Amino acid sequence: MSTWIFKILRRGGLRPALVICASVLLSGCIAQTGGGSGVPVVRKAALAGGAVVVVPPDGYCLDKSSITDRPGGSFALIASCESLTGRRAGSGPEPAVITVSVTSPRQGREQPEAARLAEALGSGVALSEANGDGLIVVQVQGAGALPGDRGDTRHWRGAMVVNDRLVGLAIYGAAGSDIAGRVGERLLVATAEAIRENSPFLAAERTVPQETRDDTGEAVPESGLRTLFGNLFP
Repeated sequence: MSTWIFKILRRGGLRPALVICASVLLSGCIAQTGGGSGVPVVRKAALAGGAVVVVPPDGYCLDKSSITDRPGGSFALIASCESLTGRRAGSGPEPAVITVSVTSPRQGREQPEAARLAEALGSGVALSEANGDGLIVVQVQGAGALPGDRGDTRHWRGAMVVNDRLVGLAIYGAAGSDIAGRVGERLLVATAEAIRENSPFLAAERTVPQETRDDTGEAVPESGLRTLFGNLFP
């Protein structure tokens, strides 16, 4: 299995049978489980205890089995409904894997600059950066993209603040697909806008700014944006 797909699915907590199938999602194949049924999907998911509500763009669905909602952070995986369910519906959307990650709340959290996200890429290279109204977007070369000929080495990452939580979005496409280009950027923006429109407006929570929480709910020191972004993106 491709490394980045495995990391995405392991983090989302998918069942082993689906982990095997998910590596072919980008090539348009159908992930089938025993009995011929597709992956269970939903069109809406409330993460972070309901503070962040994810509604995928038209033609895309949430993999229900990937959804994780814990005090230390939340995660969900999105792909085309056709790829997940195995039900063809005419001309479907471009195959893509979209991940949504949410941190624990931090009072007064501000949206970081796109340059800071680009600096935190490690081995990756930022091809473009954009600071939008409520959303930063970076096109990335490498740094987690699928190697070889199955997936494009370019992908998109974005981040925004919703109810004092940092929400990370990543979109991966097949090699040479439009998802790796501006189509992927538009899809990322559409996903972010849908999250904002469907999430409630909550009063600021009383949290300790210097701390974050791990998956067990225990408070741990926050060691900078590189660590924070590293936890957001598979």
